[in-house]
Amino acid sequence: MINHSDNTEQFFYRYSGEAIAHNASGAWKVIIVDDEQEVHDMTRLSLKHFTYDGKSLEFISAFSAAEANRLIEAHPDTAVILLDVVMEEDNSGLLVTKYIREKRIDSK
Repeated sequence: MINHSDNTEQFFYRYSGEAIAHNASGAWKVIIVDDEQEVHDMTRLSLKHFTYDGKSLEFISAFSAAEANRLIEAHPDTAVILLDVVMEEDNSGLLVTKYIREKRIDSK
């Protein structure tokens, strides 16, 4: 089992001085955004035993930019997003990034 409990501040994205909190279940939410099922499967397999600060990971899958945007809204307590740039369009991932910057961060 991998456990990384040091350098906590470097792990979190900070906005307005606040670290993103873990969800109520005690797991860190990770959204995987990729149009290939194999990427989702391998990510889950590779990180299934990973813990950080005593908490496991909860994986949420999106297979398109639109689905990613919907899940980002539905799970504002997400700690990490693993985002493919090229999905249904050459710039799908970049559009998700723009959405996060403009809709999620600016709304805080």
